[in-house]
Amino acid sequence: LFENFRTAAERMTMLVRDLEPTFNTLKKEMEEGGEGVLASSREALSEVPQIVNTLEHALPHQRAASEKSMQMDKAEFLRVYGGGTLERVTKETARGAREEYSMEVMKVMADHKTHKRVTIDVTQGKLNFYHIKKQVNLEREAGEIIAITKPHNKGKDVNIVWLERDDVERFVLHSKAERDLFYAAAYRARATVIPPPENITLFILTWNMGNAAAPPDISPAFPRGRDIYSVCVQECEYTPSDSGTTCEAEFFGQIRDTLGEEYVQLTSITLLYIRMIVFVKRSIYYHIKDVKKSSVATGIAGVVGNKGGVAVGFQVAHSRICIIGAHLAAHLERVLTRNENFTDICKGLKLAPHGLDISSHYEH
Repeated sequence: LFENFRTAAERMTMLVRDLEPTFNTLKKEMEEGGEGVLASSREALSEVPQIVNTLEHALPHQRAASEKSMQMDKAEFLRVYGGGTLERVTKETARGAREEYSMEVMKVMADHKTHKRVTIDVTQGKLNFYHIKKQVNLEREAGEIIAITKPHNKGKDVNIVWLERDDVERFVLHSKAERDLFYAAAYRARATVIPPPENITLFILTWNMGNAAAPPDISPAFPRGRDIYSVCVQECEYTPSDSGTTCEAEFFGQIRDTLGEEYVQLTSITLLYIRMIVFVKRSIYYHIKDVKKSSVATGIAGVVGNKGGVAVGFQVAHSRICIIGAHLAAHLERVLTRNENFTDICKGLKLAPHGLDISSHYEH
């Protein structure tokens, strides 16, 4: 509403500015006795009531047309969803019992909507989209689903992100119960065709260093034999023993020397004095992809990095993993502030594609 008022005010200002020279000229000519100009002005002014009258008649018709269009959309929606069905069909096949769900959905795109019947075959890991109007089937492998989410502010919506697709498909179901079933069935169908990930072991260390150097030997802090090591330190700012380096380089080098040649650095990220580094075994390094990192400051005025979070996300085998390190508001009386820090960090991290939140995109 404010934007509409501001736009109208700007247009009015421009109109007044554009008309000012005309009015000045007209005033000058009338003062000089320009009867012809005065007559023309009177004629022009006489047409104003007719223009206003035309607008007054046109606006209600436009409003009625818009309302009629909205009602038609609503009626069409109710026609499709008013008798919405929710079926669970179990039928015997040569491979045993098949778990299958079928329901009507509306696929919403930028410029139009289509009505479809979706059949989710959990047993075989397939989704079949039947275009009701065109009577065309499209079968998709559930393994092509990168992410499936339920927007918190839209109780009947499900969003699906497909492999090798840049857009997000939005589906609206008849009820929240059907939405939840659609979500659960699609997720389980995906699990059917994507085997469980290999056993990957992780060691995650968080350490507030109090702006002091680490002891010369940090090996007791690191159990041996893990596949992935992630270390996040807070208040890591001190004078390094070697004047030609930084405390970050010195401390990260200590970790590297402790783990040995079997491990390589995957990535690192720093937010002021909050620092994170991730090492992985050489044997799994080339099985890792989609490495991303992000940070969110929640310190002074919500912008200084003395408090906040850093995160690294990646995919190993078939599992997407996100590791977050944080430095939250201190002291017992600031519990609410810490909770706010937690929420701000989770919302602010830019790791997942298509604007998804981290809990929707990452499985661990």
